[in-house]
Amino acid sequence: LYRLDKAIYLKSSDRLMEKMEAGTILKKIIEEKIIDYEITTEAMTNLCEVLINELELTGDNKILQEIVSLSDKLLEIAQSQYLFDLLAKTYFFKAKISLLQLEIDNARFYLIKAQNTANDHGLKRLANKISNEHDSLLENLNEWEEKIKQNIPLKERIADSRNDFLFSKLVSSKMTDFSNNMDSPIYLVILSSYNGRSLFSKEFQNININEDLIAGFISAINMFGKEAFSSSGSIDRIKHGDNMIALQSRGEFIFGYVFKGKSYSAISKLNNFIKQLINWEDIFNSLVVAIQGFTDISDDKYLKIDTLVKQIFQ
Repeated sequence: LYRLDKAIYLKSSDRLMEKMEAGTILKKIIEEKIIDYEITTEAMTNLCEVLINELELTGDNKILQEIVSLSDKLLEIAQSQYLFDLLAKTYFFKAKISLLQLEIDNARFYLIKAQNTANDHGLKRLANKISNEHDSLLENLNEWEEKIKQNIPLKERIADSRNDFLFSKLVSSKMTDFSNNMDSPIYLVILSSYNGRSLFSKEFQNININEDLIAGFISAINMFGKEAFSSSGSIDRIKHGDNMIALQSRGEFIFGYVFKGKSYSAISKLNNFIKQLINWEDIFNSLVVAIQGFTDISDDKYLKIDTLVKQIFQ
């Protein structure tokens, strides 16, 4: 513990030699037999910061690969020891590293894994923070694509946003105030995953929406998502014009929710709606029958779903 504290102190120094000494101490701690997982993982996260600093100075891709390898080891420990807070934060960190490597699809994959892990284990503030990062990535996709086209050197990439890749910044307890991160509902649709047929839809605002067009669009995007992110199920959101679309796939159904604003509250509402709908056996079974028989649900069932939608989304 003394060595770890000393390394953390040296790491904070402005002198390069002391930072290098910190890295040497941290590597020795990590290489030793694990006695206390908290000490080992703390050494790993601090070594990540030392390496990020070294990467900024050199732009050496070997250092980046060392960071990737270190984050893989962190994942292994977090998974084997059921350290879900660390697991979510490490996925988040790997998403940032993927962006540094200009691997946008991988970054989105890890952001989804990070948010799902945080949500599943009650880490709501962390999940919200991760969700906002995902939204920001989608809002700035053109800028990232331009960086890919220009093939900006690694040293410049890390210099542009060094603090974004510091592990201590990702896991900081000083979270942003998320009280105003709400969504404004526009449109909700339930589709058949087989053919994209709309089983239920709801417009929340008086706008002109071509249901066949948006149903086909959401179905196609979800199929793309299954291929691109097969290990995570599907993409959970896309940006379309000025709007965001939250997507969830459940067996025979695809749920799409179009909204303005932040995704965290929107996805939370959509998941709550899906959960309640599935537990409402009478209504859910009528949707299953409608898919299997290529029929529409009855008017009274439609109205009951509409009532549930109003309770959750409005």
